[in-house]
Amino acid sequence: MTRGKAKPPTYLDGLLVELDEIHNAYSEILDTSGIINIDPNRRGDGVSYLGSPAWGWRKSDNALESARMTLLRRLHDWEPRFRLLFPHPTPDVSKRIDEHIGRLTA
Repeated sequence: MTRGKAKPPTYLDGLLVELDEIHNAYSEILDTSGIINIDPNRRGDGVSYLGSPAWGWRKSDNALESARMTLLRRLHDWEPRFRLLFPHPTPDVSKRIDEHIGRLTA
């Protein structure tokens, strides 16, 4: 009687595990990052600035910058392997992949 060996994870399973790790790293970075009010209109100096952002990122230390760069490198390494799941994407699928991965790297 032979015992069945556990099947190795599929390619998709491996990508999903990596995506979970990327997600967790994003969460840790966001928890560590600070957001501050940078709205120039809050001063009430009589000048109105149009199109200026109201919120921005607090200054980061070297460790946080390093974590962000490491995360972006992991994402850039993961992306082409994810795209292998769609060898001949329709224009709509290609656009959606570009858009959503672009949000992660912006």
